[in-house]
Amino acid sequence: MLLGTISHRVLENARSINRDEDLRAQAETMWDETVGKVEEPLQTSPLDEYLSPISGWRKYYLLRERSIRHCVEIVSGHVISENQVKASERKFESVKYE
Repeated sequence: MLLGTISHRVLENARSINRDEDLRAQAETMWDETVGKVEEPLQTSPLDEYLSPISGWRKYYLLRERSIRHCVEIVSGHVISENQVKASERKFESVKYE
């Protein structure tokens, strides 16, 4: 669930990216900062510290890449159809975390 939360936060904030600068680099930075914000309380919790680092989770890099790519598409003005949004959400929801 946390990876989905991170992805949604990044996509919700995609419009704050400056179009005059490197879109991908900004999206990557946004992802990394969001992961840091989510990971911080995990590291200080005796019950949740085993979840850290998030980058070690299965499919982390796959979801990171997809989210960054979608973020760049949003910022660059590529239209994403409603069907693509729904398909993307189904993919995120179907990922099983072990």
